[in-house]
Amino acid sequence: MPAPLRDRMDVIEVPGYTDEEKLAIVRRHLARIIEGSGLAVERLWTDGPGVTPREQTDAGPAGVPAPSALVVETVDRETASQEVPDPEATPGPSLPVEMTDAAIRAVIRGHTCEAGVRHLLRLVGAVCEEVACRRVAAGDTAPVLIVAHEGERAGAPATRRLTVEQVLGPSQQEALPEQVRDVVAREQERVMGLPRADPEAASASDWIEVVTDLPWKRGAARVDGSAVKPALDRAHIGCEDQKQRLLDHLAAGDADGAPAAGGELPCLVGPSGVGKTALARSLAAALGRGFVEVPLAGVRDAAEIRGVARPRPDAAPGCLVTALRQLAAPAARGAADPVVVLDRLDQLAEGPAAAALLDVLDPVRNRAFRDHYLALRIDLSAVTWLATATDPERVPGTLRDRLDVIALPGYCEAEKLRIAVEHVVPQRLARHGLTPERLSFSPAAIRRLIRGYTREAGVKHLDRLVGDFTRRVARLGREDGRWPGEVGPEALGAAIAEPPFRENEFADRTRRPGVAVGLGVSPAGGRLGIVEARCLPGRGAVRVTGTLGTTIRESASVALTWVREHAHRLDALFTAFDWTDIHVHLPAGGRRQDGPSAGVTIVTAVVSVLTGKAVRAGVAMTGEITLSGDVLRVGSVEEKLLAAERCGVANVIVPAANRADVMSVGEELRREITIHYAETIDDVLTVALPGALRDMAGGGAPKVRMVTRQSSAP
Repeated sequence: MPAPLRDRMDVIEVPGYTDEEKLAIVRRHLARIIEGSGLAVERLWTDGPGVTPREQTDAGPAGVPAPSALVVETVDRETASQEVPDPEATPGPSLPVEMTDAAIRAVIRGHTCEAGVRHLLRLVGAVCEEVACRRVAAGDTAPVLIVAHEGERAGAPATRRLTVEQVLGPSQQEALPEQVRDVVAREQERVMGLPRADPEAASASDWIEVVTDLPWKRGAARVDGSAVKPALDRAHIGCEDQKQRLLDHLAAGDADGAPAAGGELPCLVGPSGVGKTALARSLAAALGRGFVEVPLAGVRDAAEIRGVARPRPDAAPGCLVTALRQLAAPAARGAADPVVVLDRLDQLAEGPAAAALLDVLDPVRNRAFRDHYLALRIDLSAVTWLATATDPERVPGTLRDRLDVIALPGYCEAEKLRIAVEHVVPQRLARHGLTPERLSFSPAAIRRLIRGYTREAGVKHLDRLVGDFTRRVARLGREDGRWPGEVGPEALGAAIAEPPFRENEFADRTRRPGVAVGLGVSPAGGRLGIVEARCLPGRGAVRVTGTLGTTIRESASVALTWVREHAHRLDALFTAFDWTDIHVHLPAGGRRQDGPSAGVTIVTAVVSVLTGKAVRAGVAMTGEITLSGDVLRVGSVEEKLLAAERCGVANVIVPAANRADVMSVGEELRREITIHYAETIDDVLTVALPGALRDMAGGGAPKVRMVTRQSSAP
C-alpha cells in the first residue's frame, strides 16, 4: 500500500474462526442454506405440516444473553404459532435435513482448511443439494439425518441416515498419499503455531487448500471401447473417423487404462465451432472420468506451466494444477485420471513454455511432475491428454513432432440439420423457458438458416441464430400470450432480418468471361474465392493484385507462363501478348490469401478472358500446376468440398492425385457433389471451358501464329 495512504489508515484485522465458531455460523445459516438448495420447495409437494424458521435468544444462567441459536419449529400452514417452545423440550421433526454437530465438525476438519467459512458453507449447501436429489429421485419426503459416522445416532432408521462420507466422499486427508499427508500435517501444525493475522498463516492455509483439492488417487478400470463408442455416437453427430482414431489411442494404453508410453498426443484440429472441445467432453463423459480444460492461449513463460515457488510474493500454482483443482468437487474428488484438454495449443509461445509443457506430456517424466508452488511430485501418468488447435503449423516445433493431428473439417448440410434438430433447438428452447408446443422449427426453416444465414464449417453461428429467434418469440409470447408453434422459412425474416447470402451467388458471377471460382482454406475452414482476369491494350505487362502471399504470386506467374506458351492451342481473341496487358485480381475484402492451390483457377480465368468464353456455371476447382501443365496434389480436400457444398456448387475439379482423399470423405457429401479428376491442365479446361482448347494431338505446329513486335516490324 502506498505510504501516504498507509499513514491515514486505521487497520482493523479480521482473523479467522475457530472450529466452534464455524459450527455456530453453520447452525445460524442452515435454514437459509436449505432454502437456497431447493429442499424447502419439497414442502409444497407434501400434505404434511410446513416449517417456519426463526431465531430465539436463550438467556444464560447469569442472565447474560447466549449466542443466537436457530430454532425451527413445526407449524400449521394456515396459522403460525407465535409461542416460544420450551428450550428443555426435545424438538420434533423440523427441517427436511438435519446435520449433527459431529457431522458439521467432520466437514470442517476433513473437507476444509480455510480461515473463513465460504468454502464450508458451500460444502454444506452441496450436502443439502445431494439430499434433495436423492429425495426427489426416491419420491421420499421423510427428514434425513446427516451423521459423522455409522455409529452415531444408531437409533435412527438406516434409510433416513446418511454419513458425510456417503455425500461428500472421503475426507481430503484420507484421499492424500501417505507422503503428502505427512507434509500437509506438518504444515498444519506450523499454521496452528502462527498468529491468525500473520500473512504467512494465510499463505500456508492457501497452500494446504491447493494440495488437498488436487486429485491424488488413480483409477484402475480399463477402457471398454465397445461401451464408449455408442456413448460418443449419442452425444456427437458425425466425425466417425475422428471417433475411431480417439478410441484407437485409448485402446493403446496399459492394463490400468493409462496412455501408452511414448505415445503421440491426439490433437483435434479444425475451425471454430466444429466441436473440438465438445468431442473431448463427450469422450470424458463416455469414460466416466472428469473433464479439465487448460487454456494455453498467451502462455509464454515456463512459470505459467510449473508455477512460482513460495515464499515469493507472486507465488501461485501453474495452470495445470489450477485446472486440476476443478476436480475438487465432491463427485469427482479422488479421480486422478481425468481427460485433460490443452486448448489452443497453436497459441502457445515457442521457448521455455513449450519446453515445460513437453516435460508434462512425456510419459516417463510426468510420473513425477513437480509444480514449483507445491514442491511436491504429482503423478500425471494416468491422465488422458488431448489438444486442440486451429492451425497445426503454428504449434511450437518442440511439440509438433509429438502430435497426431485429427482433423475436424466441419459438417455437411445433412449433419447440421441433425445437430440442429437433436441438440441446438432443444437446448435453446430449454434455456429460454419454451416448449416444443410453443415453438418448433420445421426442417425447411432450419435448411433456410443453414443456406441463407450461415456459411461456416461448424454450427456456432447457427446456434446463435436459433437463440436470437427463440428469444424474440419468448418475449413476444409473454407480452401477448400468443405462441407460433411450428415456424417455417417465411417466418425467419421477421425476427432475424433478411438472409445475407444468395443461392447460386457464385454461379451468377461466372456468367461473364474471365471469372473463375477457386477453392481454398482459411482458419475458419474451407472457402470459395473468385479469380478475375482482364485483357486490355498495352505493352505486354502482367499485373496480379490482391492481398496475396508469396506462394500464390508464384502460382500466378507459373499459370501465366503456361498460358503464353500454349496460346497457339487456344481459340483466342487476343494472341498479340506483346501488345496486350493481362490483369489478374483475387478479391477477398482485404483478407490475406496464400497457399499452393490457385494455379488451375488462374489459368482458367485467363483462358476464359482470352477466348471470350464464360466458365461453366456451378464449377469450382482446386490444384496447383507446373510449367509443364501437370496438376499437383493439394491438401485440405474435405474442407474445400464442404465449402463447395455450403455455397451450392455442384461440380468440383480436384487433382487426380487426391482421389484417395476424396474417397475418405463422407458418403453424404460425395452424393451432393460431382467430382472431376484432373491430371493435367487440359483436363481442367475440358470441364470448365468446353471447346476452349484446339486439338493438337501429335504435337502439330501452332494453328494461330503469335504476333510480336519483332515479327511485325518492317
